[in-house]
Amino acid sequence: MAFPSSYIEWLRDFLVPGFFRKAYGKLYWQTIGYSLDLLLNGAKWAVKVRFPSIAPEDALDYVGDGRNIDRYCCMETDTFRDRVERAWDLWFASGAKELLLTEVVERQGHENVRIYAWRELSAGVPAEYTNWWSAFWVFIGPPTTVTAPGTWGDGTTWGEVVPGHNGCPDGVGVWGASGITSYEVEQLRGGLRKWKQGHEICAELVFCSGRIWEPVPAWGDGVWGGTESVRLRGRS
Repeated sequence: MAFPSSYIEWLRDFLVPGFFRKAYGKLYWQTIGYSLDLLLNGAKWAVKVRFPSIAPEDALDYVGDGRNIDRYCCMETDTFRDRVERAWDLWFASGAKELLLTEVVERQGHENVRIYAWRELSAGVPAEYTNWWSAFWVFIGPPTTVTAPGTWGDGTTWGEVVPGHNGCPDGVGVWGASGITSYEVEQLRGGLRKWKQGHEICAELVFCSGRIWEPVPAWGDGVWGGTESVRLRGRS
C-alpha cells in the first residue's frame, strides 16, 4: 500500500483498528484528519508567505516591513514585490545618489529628478550652507506642480486641505507651498532620510516649474524664492 498523502488517509486507512473503518467510524476519523490537514496546510503557508515571490498581496506589506522596505503611495503591487525581492541589493546600494536616492524619489511618482551634493554646487550654495559640506539638494521638475504660497486676503486659509498626488491622500497643504500635502512631503523626506548616507543632510527639496534647474556651477536662471521654484526647507 502506498504511503498516505494526508492525515485523512493515515488515520482512516493505517492508524485506526478495523472496527473503526466502517461507515461511521471512517467519517469520524476523516473529520479529525481533515482538521489536521487544515492545520498542516496553514503551517506550510505561514512559511511560504515570508517569501516575497509567492507571498499573497495582503501579506506583502508585512514582508516588506520585515526587510525595512517602504511601500510608497503610488507603487503597484508588482513593483513593490520586485523591490522587496531586491531588498539586499537595495541596502547594499544605500547612500548612492544616482543608484538609489534618485530612484527613491522617482518611485514616489516624480520625474526629472536631480540630486546635487555640496561639492558639486561649489560657491553657488545658499549662504547659510556655505560650510555644510555634507549637505545635498533634491530638485524635482515637472510634471509635479507645486506653486508658491498664497498671500493674506486671497482666500487661502490656514490648514486648508489640498488634493493629493501620485496616490497620496488629500491632506493639509504645506506652509511655504500650495499644491502639495504634508503626506507627500513626509514621504519624500522619509525616503531620503532612510536611504542617504548617515553623515549627509538633505538641506532642501526644490520643486521647479517650467524645467529642471541645472545649478552647476551656479543656481542657473532662477533665484531662491522666485517664481520659478518652491523651496521646502527643513533638514532630512
